[in-house]
Amino acid sequence: MTRIISAFPHPIAALEIGSWFGEGSTAIWIEHLKPGSSLTLLDAWRPYASSEDMQADPGTWAGMATAATDAFLSTYLACRRHELRAAHRQVSVNLVRALSTEFLPLFADGSFDFIYVDGDHKYVNVRNDLAHAKRLVKKSGAAIICGDDLEIVPSPDSISLAQKYLDRDYVDGFHPGVLLAVAEAFGSVAMDNGFWWTVVRDGVSGIE
Repeated sequence: MTRIISAFPHPIAALEIGSWFGEGSTAIWIEHLKPGSSLTLLDAWRPYASSEDMQADPGTWAGMATAATDAFLSTYLACRRHELRAAHRQVSVNLVRALSTEFLPLFADGSFDFIYVDGDHKYVNVRNDLAHAKRLVKKSGAAIICGDDLEIVPSPDSISLAQKYLDRDYVDGFHPGVLLAVAEAFGSVAMDNGFWWTVVRDGVSGIE
């Protein structure tokens, strides 16, 4: 992840869809974006388990309401620490608390050089996020669309399995919605331990 964000030789406009606690990926972007860059963090910060998730594993999702509040506060504090500690880097970090389905349409086409997708993992929502990511990424020069939680390579067998769990977050060691939506949007992508990415060069995505 560090290598991907550091590959840009110039300031960029970056978008993270799904920040949750503001740790992990969010911290990496803030730390490694070139001075003068901007980072928009978009997350609903609200419970996201489906009824099928709750039925299958109620214990895992029982504390989601409290966790959502804690996650938002954690992200806010992470951004505030950045403002206090690294103002000289002039990396602008903006928090947006909204559903991606409602807020992504407000961005103009080609608004971002870098888009990281790690929001709601259920298929319909990932598909929507990726469709907007393809619209929002810049069409001239090189840009990157990437994300997390792609644990296994999309294949006919894994896609067939994923199609059985369209409204589940996580099943049998993988995120079915992520796998299916990524396969449909890009075919093949580069992968490294769950992290995936594709380079969009002059509007055409591919593995580099």
